[in-house]
Amino acid sequence: MCCQFRSLILCLLRKPLAILLLLVHLFNFAGYALLFEFFISRADARHQRRIEAGAYNESRLKVLKVPLRLPYQTDWKEYERVDGTIEIAGVYYSYVKRKISQDTLYLVCLPNDAKTSLKKASNNYGQETNGIQGSTEKSDKSVKKPVLGSDYCEQSLLTATSSMSSIISKEFPRTIESCRTAILPAAFIPPDNGCLI
Repeated sequence: MCCQFRSLILCLLRKPLAILLLLVHLFNFAGYALLFEFFISRADARHQRRIEAGAYNESRLKVLKVPLRLPYQTDWKEYERVDGTIEIAGVYYSYVKRKISQDTLYLVCLPNDAKTSLKKASNNYGQETNGIQGSTEKSDKSVKKPVLGSDYCEQSLLTATSSMSSIISKEFPRTIESCRTAILPAAFIPPDNGCLI
């Protein structure tokens, strides 16, 4: 009688136990990321409401200065409200206001402590559940993004384009010519000397 009762209980609990283990596995696979993203979006919305209401400490504001190289840029007399976020060295900041003066964009930012702590917790949980050890070396994860109109970017793009086109024309001259004649009818093929007349 006891064996039948045990086998009956095991039979009844087999499906719920399998479903429970499957749910735990799915949560560890991707559910935690969705849960953290939900909490992060709620923290962002709460932070934005505080900024819009002006309920923040002025002493916590940080000013970022970004050089602008745009022709005919006018100076702004006052700051204007702006939305957005930026991450610097693992700390998330929300834009509060901005102003352009001479050749500089001034961005006034407020640290978003809730988002920073939630992102760190999400990364730590993901590393622990996946068995990834944190690196002991400090790596510089900040990437310098070029400013629009930077001479360096234009020059490097021109150099890369010209070097690639010379390599392709040296290595595959027949392929390029056959593609040109196959795609364009004879009336539309440009002359080899580069002149249109």
